[in-house]
Formats: sequence, structure tokens, C-alpha cells
Amino acid sequence: MTEIAPYFRYWGKASQESEVDGEEYHLLPYHCLDVAACGYWLVKSNQFGAAEIFKQLGFSLEDGAVFFAWLLALHDIGKFARGFQQLKVYQALVPPLSDKIYSSRHDSLGYWVWNARLRDEIKSQKWSPLKNINCYALDHLMELATGHHGKPPLITTDGSCAFALDDIQAVKAWMTDLCELFEMDHFPEQCSDKQWRKTILNRASWPLAGLIVLADWLGSDRKTFPFKTVVMPLKEYWQQALKQAEHVVSALPNAARCAEFHDVQSLFPYISQPTPLQQLATALPITGNEPELFILEDVTGAGKTEAALILSNRLMANGKGDGLYIGLPTMATANAMFDRLQESYRKLFTSDNAPSLMLAHGARELNSNFRQAILKTETSSDQSEYTAADKSANASCDRWFADSRKKALLAEVGVGTLDQALMSVLPFRHQSLRMLGLHKKILILDEVHAYDAYMNKLLERLLEFHASQGGSAIILSATLTQEQRSSLIDAYAHGCGQEPQEINSSPDYPWLSHFSAGKTSEYPVDSRREVSRAVSVDWLHQESDCLEQIRFSARKGHCIAWIRNTVDDAIRAYKALADEFGPEQLVLFHSRFAFGDRLAIEDLV
Repeated sequence: MTEIAPYFRYWGKASQESEVDGEEYHLLPYHCLDVAACGYWLVKSNQFGAAEIFKQLGFSLEDGAVFFAWLLALHDIGKFARGFQQLKVYQALVPPLSDKIYSSRHDSLGYWVWNARLRDEIKSQKWSPLKNINCYALDHLMELATGHHGKPPLITTDGSCAFALDDIQAVKAWMTDLCELFEMDHFPEQCSDKQWRKTILNRASWPLAGLIVLADWLGSDRKTFPFKTVVMPLKEYWQQALKQAEHVVSALPNAARCAEFHDVQSLFPYISQPTPLQQLATALPITGNEPELFILEDVTGAGKTEAALILSNRLMANGKGDGLYIGLPTMATANAMFDRLQESYRKLFTSDNAPSLMLAHGARELNSNFRQAILKTETSSDQSEYTAADKSANASCDRWFADSRKKALLAEVGVGTLDQALMSVLPFRHQSLRMLGLHKKILILDEVHAYDAYMNKLLERLLEFHASQGGSAIILSATLTQEQRSSLIDAYAHGCGQEPQEINSSPDYPWLSHFSAGKTSEYPVDSRREVSRAVSVDWLHQESDCLEQIRFSARKGHCIAWIRNTVDDAIRAYKALADEFGPEQLVLFHSRFAFGDRLAIEDLV
């Protein structure tokens, strides 16, 4: 009779009290292989650029998929801790021990057992099925794998109070059999190179961490991977998990292919005569493999958004991006941009697959246009009922992207508030999934002049990180100071590992700055006569003078915008004018309205 491996006495997933159908638990090795199989197919099908990430790391397609599966099969080794197992006690599995407690979460326990009980034995070659293993590279990879819940494991965790001796032996047996299952008898040669670890691995670790989170989510779906308590050979279960995982990964939204850029009218049929800025956007050189930064400064009405989309189309057609994200200062401006893009975003892609247009901010579910975009994909899986004109004129967003804010940036085209992008470079949980979403996206940042010093500093860090990942960026602004422009270019250049040239100390206006391959090029831009204007500024020092000016201008039929520092100031000003102007003439707009009312007022404004 074949002896059953000790790791089959541990559970990995347990039924909730409300779940009465099926098995009570799912064996831990099976759950680990479920997640591993999802990771394998993410790479094989190049979902979200997974194959390209492993190609950058030096793997072939098959080797990268197998290596990722092996790494993912170790993601939950912290659950071998008796302290964790005692959260649910099953008679057929390991018995509870009174001296073992669940003091730290299983992700941190997993990294502890690697560091404290496995790493030294591997390094001293007392125990290891792996030859020529490099522990420094594996340290980093194990930190990513065990940190699959969206944040790094705690390095200071002491797991000795959670693991029993036979738990450690089960972990070792699991690692040994995994190496045999995946034929991992050596570690990839490039992992022994210190420079490779410091540069290529560190850079790729961010989107790689996002892929690990995604694989764990997919592999934890009980509908796809039903619980199993019966012991079966690992090879047999692995083949079964591969079939199930292939089905679930193939059901993910298919990535749309980028379209070639032809001319301005192809993107925007309503433009008969491109503005000077748009003409320059079509003529600037885009060559090589280096990421690029563009800063577009021009007046309102100069067509900056269209110019940015022209540049995006050209960058994507040159392989420098496979989608874009537009970050704006407020939900109101994001909603307006979402509406503007509905008729043009599809033209950035071929007609093979319908790209998703995502609205990314905290109240997107209250936006009726976005709700309709999701509804279209739910009720019309057969897209044949739509004509080509319908498809180009209506926004759609696959439900899979919209069911979690953390996945919002994974859609091909995203429009939202800047904070959604900033969360990819700040210590937020699941920031790596957001970073994966921005990976190979063209990052468009609009109305940058609206940010204060604090936000500008965060914006610089976002640009630096995006550049380090090989991402191109386009910044739109009414105007910037020389210091702001220089800081943004410096941050982006630093992310590219390059030093920029000094920028013009006396730039003209309008102005376009272009950084690529260590070189900053700057261009004056002509201004259209229709949008050129002179603005006079008068100083009023008393609120009563402001009220009198408003009354005088209103009597002449002018439109007036009175922008106050606080909501309370705005309410007070509204009350001061309410007796003289009826609701059809006077609009109060601020952030404290109930959101439904706020959206209605936003549309009116």
C-alpha cells in the first residue's frame, strides 16, 4: 500500500456555514495546484502581458509558464502551520495542538517558514531537490508569492508558535514533490546574476506581484474548482486542474489589438481642420523602443485631448502601449471625459475584439452612462445584433473589469480620477494589481495645473515609476511653471535611468515638451485665432463688491462663475443672491450634495 504524503492531511479552503452542498473542505495541495494552473494559463495565453513579463525575465513561453506555476504552488505554504489548521478542525486531518496558535496571518507565516526553516537548509545543501539554487533571487520571489493578499508579508513574523515539527516536514515534502511534478531540477541561470536581480527582476516584480494576486483570485473560485477531500496522485490532479484553469482563463476578456494611425479625420471625423497642436502631434517623431513623455501646454479649446489621443494611437501602433488610462482631478471631469470618449475610443483598436471603456472612481456605479455600458455587455453577448456604426458609437465595458475597483485599471481604456493611478505607487492593499493594470498603458494626465505641491510630488513619483516600467506618458495642462515642467521631466527621466537635458528657461506659449532616450525636445505651438484671447484681471477686496459686480453683469446678460474657497462660502454666497435670482438663473454646485443630485447639477453645469 502506497504511503500517503503528509501534505494531504492539511486543508486549504473551507466551506462557510451557509454552504451546505458539496465537500466541507478543499485539500491544501489541490488549492495550491488550482492557483498554479491559473498562473500557467495566464502566461501561456499572455493575459495582461504575462508572457511578455517572463520574456523580459529571460524565459521561453513554456519555461515561464511552468516556473510561474511552480512558484504559485508555494504561495500558501503558510497554511501548513498548525495554528492556521486549527481555525477549522476536521477529523481526517492533522489534530490540533494546544501549544500552537495562529498569531500571524498565513501569508506572513509562509514567508517565515521559507526564511527560518527552508532557506538555510537549501543554502547549505543539507536538503534540496534543486541544484545551483540562488536563494537571493528566490527570497524575492517567495516574498511575492506569499504576499498574494495584496501586500507584502511581515518580515518580523515569528512562526515558531504556529508550526509544529511535522508541519515543517509536510512543507518540505510538498516542495520536493512539486519539483518532481514540474521537473524543476535546477534554478534558471539568470537568477544567479546579481545585476539581473537588481534591475530586471526588481522592475518586473511589480506586475508579477499583480499576476500572483490575480491567479489566486481565479484559483479560489469554488464553482470552477470544486472542493475535493479524496486523495489522488498529484500528476492526475494537476492535469485535471489544468483543464479547469484553461477554461476559466479563456473566459477572461480578450485583449483588443491596437490599430494603426492613419490621420486625424480617421479618429475624429468632426475635425475638418486640425489645430496647430493636433498637427504637431501627428508630425512628431516616434521611433525606437524607448518610452516617451509629452507635455502639452495650450489654451482651452486648442484640442489637447484629441492631440493626446493622436499621440496615444501613434505610440500604441509603434508597440509602446496596448491601452491607455486618463487621470483627471475630479469625478466630475472624469465623468465628462468618459462621455467624450464614447465615440472615439474604439478607433484606437481593430475591430477584432471590442475594447472595454472603464470609468474608474469611487462613485462610478451612480453614473448612468457607465451602467448602460456594462448592461450592454451583459445582455448582448451576441454582438452580431449591433452594426459597425452601433459599435463605434456606444461605450461598453466587460462586467469582469467592473466587478471590483481593484481590477478597474486592467481594462484597455480607463478614465478616472488621478488617485486611482496614484494608488498603484502608494502603500495601498492590492496596489500591485493596479500597477499591472497600468503596465504597458499610455498614461494621460489631464489638467495638471490643478494640483497642489503635495499632489505634484506624488505625480512625479507616479511618472518615475511608470517610466521605470517602460510606460509612456502624456501630460496636458493649461500652463505650467518652468519649475513644474522641469520637475516632471526630471522624474520621468530618472525612472528611465537617464539624465535629461536642461529645458528652455524662457519658453513660449503654447508649448510642447518631448522627452525620449535622454533627450528633451521643445516646440513652440501656434495658437488658433478662435481660441486666442486677452483676459483682464480686476481686483475686488470686499465681498459686497463681488455681489455688486455679479448683479451688474447679470443685468447685461452675462454668465458669471463665482468660485469660493469652501463649501460653506459657496452656500453663503448662494443665499445672498437667492432672493434676486430664481433657481432657473442661479446654480449652486459643490461636493456635499447627495450624489444623485450632484450628478444632475453636474450635467446642468
